[in-house]
Amino acid sequence: MGAIGGFIALNVVEKNDAGVFPIVVHGSEFQLEQGGEFEQNEQGEWLGMTLHIAYFSEFDLMLHVQTKGREVVHYQFGARLKSPEILRVDVVQDNLDTSGLLPRGI
Repeated sequence: MGAIGGFIALNVVEKNDAGVFPIVVHGSEFQLEQGGEFEQNEQGEWLGMTLHIAYFSEFDLMLHVQTKGREVVHYQFGARLKSPEILRVDVVQDNLDTSGLLPRGI
């Protein structure tokens, strides 16, 4: 797996109006080697992937990626909530550079 540059800013929203906590995660902190789910066609071209990119005690941050050839054509964030106190995780700023996500050797 390659690398992602830039950063993503999140707001972690707690239930019952308990608070909103901002978090900034830089691309260099993403844990791409931790695994995910990958889709390829019969010719071995990448179609898409779901990557586990950051781990927190309250949630895991996921990146869902669609590719065409060697380019990322669309991506979307998701969160796997692990704490019953968390209502949701919102993306408030996305400044990612996904151009290095698929290394040339793939």
